[in-house]
Amino acid sequence: MNRHLLPGCVAIGIFALLGACAEDAFVSYDHLPKLVVQGRLSPDTSFQISITSSLSPVDPGEYIIPENMAVSLISSTGSVVDLYRENNLYVDPQAYPIAGESYFLIISAPGYARVEAQTSIPQSVQLAGTSKIANLRFVESEMTPDKMNLTYDLILDFMPDFDPHDKFFHFIFVQTTSINAGTATEPDIQEIAYYINPQFPDEDGFYQQHETGVLIDAEKTGASHSLAFSFVDYTLGDDEELGNLFIEVRTVTEEYYQYHTSLSRQLISRDDPFAEPIPVFNNVRDGSGNFSGFSRLVYQIPVVP
Repeated sequence: MNRHLLPGCVAIGIFALLGACAEDAFVSYDHLPKLVVQGRLSPDTSFQISITSSLSPVDPGEYIIPENMAVSLISSTGSVVDLYRENNLYVDPQAYPIAGESYFLIISAPGYARVEAQTSIPQSVQLAGTSKIANLRFVESEMTPDKMNLTYDLILDFMPDFDPHDKFFHFIFVQTTSINAGTATEPDIQEIAYYINPQFPDEDGFYQQHETGVLIDAEKTGASHSLAFSFVDYTLGDDEELGNLFIEVRTVTEEYYQYHTSLSRQLISRDDPFAEPIPVFNNVRDGSGNFSGFSRLVYQIPVVP
């Protein structure tokens, strides 16, 4: 007796069910394209905005710029920014965003929903002259001969009138150094610079930006007058001399902060197949992307006195 054969009517029913399930499980990739906006406005850079068409998940092609787009950018003072297409961007190279003003973007293109986005340019938050390097320590490396491990704390003091409420930042750190790429008898001193990230405090409000630097929600950190960071760097004895640490302080809008923190979280979650999908923050109405603003100031401080 063949105990593994199913009765004919049962077998037909199961195959019919499987066929129905297969049809229901088919994923349709019908895709209605949207306009995708990427623009981060700063007073140091003329107006530049990327506007492209979205792609379906299975489309291997490149992003395209829809034809016959009408792009309007209006400031809160009522002035109109004359954007025109140059290469793959919409630009006005003669105009610059103004701190304290807001900008309203309206885009329409045949075959796409009209999109709108709005942002502002925050006033820069300044650091006080009391900012300093503290607890500088040189320790000989146990792993690499003739190499010194360097650790220090960076204390950044805000001006006395600083109010952390609704203040968002992106701090970027660049270390400069001089190194002899030649020999002792024929020196070739080269100046180099590199990004360096601090160790992240345990407190809330600090988040690593996916490229470089630290995103900060000042209110969550509990900061009232200062922020502190700890760095681990190194110097190669007589062959290298550390220069100044450059600190770029970007005062950013909440839209900038939300976009970059959510993007970083999504990139991190891709390494975990069991992680919940992280949606990236979007502030473009009826479209996709990020339209935000920031202002920046750059400070420098010597690491080694």
